[in-house]
Amino acid sequence: MSVLEGLLFTPLMACEILLAEYMFAFRQKRKDYFPVRFLCSGIVCVVATIWIEVIYMLVSQKLFMYSATMDFTDSIFKFVYYLLIFLMTIECVGFSYEAKPWMVLLYCSGGYVTQHMANNIAALLLQISFLEKFNDSFFTWSVFRAIVYCLVYSFVWILFLRRQNPLYGLEKNIRRKVLISFFVVFICIGLSRITTDDMTRGSMAVVAETVYAIVCCMLVLNMLYDLSESDKMKYEVDVMAELLHRDREQYKLAKENIDIINRKCHDLKHQIHSLRHDVSEEHIREIGDAIMIYNSVVNVKTGNDVLDVILTEKSLLCEKNHITLTCMVHAENLAFIDKMDLYSLFGNALSNAIECVSEIEEEEKRCISVNVQTINRILSIHVENFCPKAPEFRDGLPKTKKDQNYHGFGMKSMEYIAQKYDGAMSAFVSDGKFYLDFAIPVGQR
Repeated sequence: MSVLEGLLFTPLMACEILLAEYMFAFRQKRKDYFPVRFLCSGIVCVVATIWIEVIYMLVSQKLFMYSATMDFTDSIFKFVYYLLIFLMTIECVGFSYEAKPWMVLLYCSGGYVTQHMANNIAALLLQISFLEKFNDSFFTWSVFRAIVYCLVYSFVWILFLRRQNPLYGLEKNIRRKVLISFFVVFICIGLSRITTDDMTRGSMAVVAETVYAIVCCMLVLNMLYDLSESDKMKYEVDVMAELLHRDREQYKLAKENIDIINRKCHDLKHQIHSLRHDVSEEHIREIGDAIMIYNSVVNVKTGNDVLDVILTEKSLLCEKNHITLTCMVHAENLAFIDKMDLYSLFGNALSNAIECVSEIEEEEKRCISVNVQTINRILSIHVENFCPKAPEFRDGLPKTKKDQNYHGFGMKSMEYIAQKYDGAMSAFVSDGKFYLDFAIPVGQR
């Protein structure tokens, strides 16, 4: 290997690591002037590796070589050097992305493990006799490695990162993941250096070492993915529990408020007569009209106490925002659904519909329709409303804008409730309308 080739090897490795780290951090929020930040910091990292090698050769009076060496001091230097390259790539990612330090370390660990796996796969393939010719020159060796790296990186992207949920990387057990990853990276660098510098090992040992390294890298990537999926599911369970708790408290408060309003309206009916001598007839008529509006439009009676509360509550909100809420409800078969589940299901459905139609300027389109009926022992719940802009769907569910802390969990909560009773939920947009449907077997639990 020439001096130039020796100088180019580690800068090339730094570029490979940066590319893998970029792939892992791809969906994270980027800082302003990201292309300039990432490119410039990457160039600084690459130039730094070259200068370190130049200084090493000037001081040691030896050519820098990645391949085996019998000098123990040289092995120690290379181990520290490769660790330093990894740390410099971490700085590049931290400088370019709006991510917390622990998250940066996690992405960079995954990136380095991916690069190390690709490097070992390339080395393993070069042990095959008909592929050994790619070792004849630095150019053919580089082209071969580039092809292998593209295939390995694509494999990792498709298998682990392509469907990466935005919730990936939640700070649940994040330190544990980072510490485990760093430990494996440290071992990878150390063992790789030790085995490479052992000039007495045979070809079978080389093959065994590379296969072992590849398997370890795959296990680390799978561990990171499984831990993140586990964190995501735990987070969703926690959020569901919090939302149900909120619904329970909201139901109690709404029921108390509506009971108070009902009592006040009932009392006002009887007190109007006593006001006739002190208040004008027109003012009395206005009060009477307000009471009649509440009785006819807002105070809903479906035969189910929970549904009465939620429909009354949402009707008040619709009346305030000039939204027409039409209900055709046959509630006789709703008793098998838990009160809190029923409140949460209708509450989320109507809240999303109200939020959607509130953005419509034409008042004639600001309407919501609710239809509840039982057909052949299947409870059908249908909610529809005009939808000026079709929402973005993810995993079959529309994303909402209500609460950024619980983004989209209202829809997941409704889907969970439907599945809890062996039912199904569907949501879609057609001809400028949003349709939400539930089909639940009556009496199933």
